Amino acid sequence: MDISELIEYAREKYHLQVQHPWSSFPGFSILVHPKTEKWFACFMRQWDYESGVEIQRADFKVGRLDGKERRFPFITSPFRMKGPLWIGVIFDDQTQPEVIFRLFDQAMAFEQQRGYTIVLEQRPQTTQYVSPDPPLTMQTRKLEEEDIPAPILQMMKLYEYGNGSFEQKCKNFYRQGKLMENYEDQAPYRAYLNRYFPTYHDLNVRQLRGYFTWRTEVRKGQIQPYSELYAYLYAYELINDIGVYSAQDSLQKLFALKEAFMMSTSSSRQLVQNLTHWMYDYVVIHQIPKETALSYLPEALFEEDKRLTILRDPQDQNDDTLFQALLSFAKPNTQKSLLFKEKEAQAKHLFAQVWRYASEHYHEDGSDLFTACFGKRERFVWHPLSNAIYWAVFLKKEMFYEVNGSKAYVYEDGVWYEERYDQLHFSLEKFQDMLREIDRKLRIALKLGHYLKVKPEAQWIDPYIDGALQKDKKRQEEASRPQVQVNLLELEQIRQDALVTRDSLLTEEELQEDEDIALDESIQVFTPVESFGLDALHTRILWMLVQGQSIDEQIQKEHLLPTVVTDTINEALFDEIGDNILECDGTVIQVVEDYRDEILELLGGEKS
Repeated sequence: MDISELIEYAREKYHLQVQHPWSSFPGFSILVHPKTEKWFACFMRQWDYESGVEIQRADFKVGRLDGKERRFPFITSPFRMKGPLWIGVIFDDQTQPEVIFRLFDQAMAFEQQRGYTIVLEQRPQTTQYVSPDPPLTMQTRKLEEEDIPAPILQMMKLYEYGNGSFEQKCKNFYRQGKLMENYEDQAPYRAYLNRYFPTYHDLNVRQLRGYFTWRTEVRKGQIQPYSELYAYLYAYELINDIGVYSAQDSLQKLFALKEAFMMSTSSSRQLVQNLTHWMYDYVVIHQIPKETALSYLPEALFEEDKRLTILRDPQDQNDDTLFQALLSFAKPNTQKSLLFKEKEAQAKHLFAQVWRYASEHYHEDGSDLFTACFGKRERFVWHPLSNAIYWAVFLKKEMFYEVNGSKAYVYEDGVWYEERYDQLHFSLEKFQDMLREIDRKLRIALKLGHYLKVKPEAQWIDPYIDGALQKDKKRQEEASRPQVQVNLLELEQIRQDALVTRDSLLTEEELQEDEDIALDESIQVFTPVESFGLDALHTRILWMLVQGQSIDEQIQKEHLLPTVVTDTINEALFDEIGDNILECDGTVIQVVEDYRDEILELLGGEKS
């Protein structure tokens, strides 16, 4: 951003003219508040002969600036002025116009509040703003009325000067735009007028007819990207829902306009950036479904939010995704560590594993690990479409729009708020110390030379690193054990064959004893619980378990595997109970005590 852009903004919105009070210092200029007649902005231009670039700086009197605004690198302490009410601004490629415009508006409002009214004798008093440029209604007197289409003439007469405020300017644009919503023309004219916040009122008749001719072709799908002025006017119409049949239609047309200027040789980087941000604001204001919005908005807008969401909920993320999220908040040289040069894949896995483990177990001072590093999601005042001609006529009810897990927008009592994680509350030093300590401990664990020096302030993470390493070691040991594959269908067939073989070997006397036992009323006989998919054998085992009886003999007799029995019963009753009802350490099966009464009831027994 350039100082001249801000000066033009001040002239267009507030009708201010820059002053040069020091003839011997032409690079210094000021803006004086029209009410208080005091300085509230000071501009400094200085040529750097070594780099061949003009250095541009400014001081604004904004009052007590919210610390959240100071997070921007182009906001500094004042350069020339003194006191806590002043801030400094650096103008370069990183300077964001919307932020500077907002701060300038704040400076105007602050000085207005502090000021006083001066009444001079013999000064005409008026409550009506007088435009420095001749209004269009005056221009019409110099032209033959037959040369002006009737709709344009009607639009020009609709303009109201009011108090000359920016709000009045937006209202006029909306009213005139709605009147001309369906107007078409055939009078081509190439406009090369450059100014901030252009409106219909800023154009003469030829330029107006040229714009409406250009717009007519645009609506037919033929966007000629030769005029940024026309592009801004058209964009303002779209964000004010002029000439569109739905919010999605407006978004689609804004996207087409942006694409046309991106692909053109005359494309304006600032115009494309503005269109991108306006589309984002428009999506939020109109609560366009996120699935639709994402097809028009660049992914870069959500990159930081996406990374924060990954770090906040890491358990379901793969190693590479989680590591890249960690890396995005780390120091630039983190991945240049010896650890990654020698054992890159293993290092990425262990970094991710430590973050997962610590996220699950870290709880200090009432905070989890993510909150300790990145703070809580907080609410800030939000100014949508602040650097555009926009008349918010439809905002009546309260709204809530969740963008993702890291960001949301709220509209309450006529004010917009943004809920987000703010860098002002990031504890990046703590986060980066943690990553360095992980690096140090992993070098020792993996026996890589050149160990890092211990930093006592970073050793809070050590128990979580050790816990993660132990957990990973156990996982590796389990993975290295031989895997036994059991075919349950074959197992059942083996059981049936074994029963047939047993019966064939029993004597008549033994068979009679079995029948007598089956008829004994003191022994409960179980039939399969078919609704749960359990056979009689597994039902009997489950009953014995809830009764506290040993099932070892039953397991051995039927040649069963405890783990398979556990899984079979858990799976059969999961839908009914909603959880695993049995636990097995490989050899011993136990009932989860919380579900003992429910199991008894299902089996037809009495609760204990």
